[in-house]
Amino acid sequence: MAKAYLLSNGRYVRYDTDADRVDADYPKALSAGWTNLPEAFTSDLDAALDLAGGKVYLFKGAEYVRVDQQSNTVDPGYPVLIADFWPGLAEAGFGAHLDAAVTWNNGKAYFFRGDHYLGYDLNADHADPHPKLIAGNWPGVAEAGFGDGINAAVTWNNGKAYFFRGDHYLGYDLNADHADPEPKPIAGNWPGVAEAGFGGQVDAAWLKLAQRTGPAASGDEHGGWARAHDVLHVGGTLAWRNNNPGNLLPGRMPYRNALAVDRRGLAIFASHEDGWTALRGVLRSSVYNPLSMGDALMKYAPSGHGNNDPVLYAKRVRQLTGLDPARRVADLDDAELESFMLAIKTVEGFEEGRTFQRTDPSLPPEFAALFP
Repeated sequence: MAKAYLLSNGRYVRYDTDADRVDADYPKALSAGWTNLPEAFTSDLDAALDLAGGKVYLFKGAEYVRVDQQSNTVDPGYPVLIADFWPGLAEAGFGAHLDAAVTWNNGKAYFFRGDHYLGYDLNADHADPHPKLIAGNWPGVAEAGFGDGINAAVTWNNGKAYFFRGDHYLGYDLNADHADPEPKPIAGNWPGVAEAGFGGQVDAAWLKLAQRTGPAASGDEHGGWARAHDVLHVGGTLAWRNNNPGNLLPGRMPYRNALAVDRRGLAIFASHEDGWTALRGVLRSSVYNPLSMGDALMKYAPSGHGNNDPVLYAKRVRQLTGLDPARRVADLDDAELESFMLAIKTVEGFEEGRTFQRTDPSLPPEFAALFP
C-alpha cells in the first residue's frame, strides 16, 4: 500500500494511492508528523524529494533537511546548504528557492525553478551541466500553462507524474513522454485534498518509495556480515563488508547511493564502486575541497569518534601518498586524489573475507538464513 504526502502552508495530508483518497484524521501540522524539524521548515517548504533509500529530502531557501521515514525524525546535523551537498546545483543557479523537485524513471531527479529545470544524475551524484527551458523540453507542459511557476511535482505508481500549479494539476505520461491534453482542478479530482484546505496550492509532494537499490542488512554474528542485494560478505573488515572503503557515516553527507546503514551508523553500499564514488564525492565536495589535506583529515577522522587519532591518521596518509599535507584537496589532480583515497582506504582497514551469492549451491544454511 503506497502512501503519498502533499504539503501546503505548514500542514500535510497522507494520500492512499490504492484507495485514491486522503487518509482519515488529516491534515496535520508538519511538526506533528516529523520530529526535530527546524522551526524554519515547519511551513512554506519549497520542494521535497524521495530517492527511495528510506529518506526524504525537504528543501527551503538555500538549505535542506533529510528525514528518516522509518523513525520520522530529521537526521542529525541538518539543515545544511544545498550548495554544499548537491554538486552542480548552485553552480547552475539552483542553490536556493527551488519551485519543485521530482524523481524520474531514468535514474535522474529534476529540479524546477521559474521557467527552467535542471537534471540531476543520481548515479553520478552530480547535476547536469546547464539548466534548460521547460518549454520545448517537456512536451505539452508549457502548452498547458505549466511552463513556469510549478509549485510541486510527484511521480505516481501508475506510470504518471503530476505537476501542481496553483489550484490545478497536470498529468504527465512517463512512457509517452508527454503531458495530458489539459490541466484539471485539484478540487474534485484528488478526493479529500481540497476538503483539507489544499485545493488552492500544493507546496511540495512525494510518493514514499521502496528502496531503489534493494534490501541491505548487517550483523555481528559469524565474525560480522553485511548483505547488499543478493551478495553476502562474511568476515573481513567493516569497510570491506559494507562496500564502504572510507567507512563513511551518512550524517551530514547525503550518500544518495547508499542502501542502508549498519548499527554503527556506517553506510552500506551495493558495490565497492558505489562506495568509492561516494568517497570521491565527499572529498570533492565544498566541505572538504577547499581544505588542506591535513585539515581535511582532521575533519574526516576527528578525535573522539571511535578510536580515531587524527594526528596519527594524517601521518600515515602522508607516508602512503608522499603528498604535502599543506596542499589543498582542490589542487590535487585525479591521480593524486586517487592516491589520497587509497591511503584513506588503507588506514581505515580494508581486508576481504568470504563472499557468497544467494544462488551459491555451497551456501551454508546459517548464511542462507541471512537472505530474506
